[in-house]
Amino acid sequence: SREYVSTLAVYAFCSVNSVLLGSAVAIGEHRALTARHVFSCIDSVLLGVKVQDIYANEYVAVPHEIAGDVDLGLLTTEESAPAFLSFSYIETAPVHIGEVLCTITGSHFAKKCGYVTTRKSALLEIALRSIRGNSGSPVYDINGMVRGIVTMATVNPVDEFLTFAVPTTILRQ
Repeated sequence: SREYVSTLAVYAFCSVNSVLLGSAVAIGEHRALTARHVFSCIDSVLLGVKVQDIYANEYVAVPHEIAGDVDLGLLTTEESAPAFLSFSYIETAPVHIGEVLCTITGSHFAKKCGYVTTRKSALLEIALRSIRGNSGSPVYDINGMVRGIVTMATVNPVDEFLTFAVPTTILRQ
């Protein structure tokens, strides 16, 4: 489906022999949306970013911060590079509590679904177990529209696993 083909794995190479692993979603032929912290090397220098699709096609990407305090970033590839095979559409209408949302992680291309439990500050809280590399993953609704970008997760032993996402409604601002 389009959701799998437009989900990308992101590898950010840092100067202190580390690689940050995350995900992104292609939103145009040469543009992808991710969480900004996926390419933010702490205490080191970012050497480069590579994205990979489900078919193991690799693209060199240039990171761009999106203005504001929101954990969103844009990755672009050269116009001369092959275009991403597919891209997803963004829905900017509000998400409702109880709505079923799914993520696809670029590092494993694994789909997991949960439901919106609440909105805390500017984030969606989703009852969903997150896995390594989930940061930057697209959050899809049942119609395949991107409704958010995963930014963090937590394990709350009292309640359940929670994933937090920046809603795409923020892109309207």
